[in-house]
Amino acid sequence: MHLVTHLPQRAAELALLTDGHWLGGGKWLSRRLAAAHPDLHTRLTEAASAALCNPTTEPAPFTAAVEEVLDRTGGPLWTGYSRR
Repeated sequence: MHLVTHLPQRAAELALLTDGHWLGGGKWLSRRLAAAHPDLHTRLTEAASAALCNPTTEPAPFTAAVEEVLDRTGGPLWTGYSRR
């Protein structure tokens, strides 16, 4: 699976679960995210679409949308993580 199709799906699931919303499968995941977080849904959808249509585009909008979801839940896993 292409990374640009995988990350928005996982980010949507994380955003919904973090706020106590139900998940959906297929198009329902997108619909549930749009209802719960319309701005995030728009940013994720538009950035992923742009990245898929033109892989040479700047990834900053896509990266920022995914990082926003991670920041809501405490940041990326490696922040403060140490392996012993």
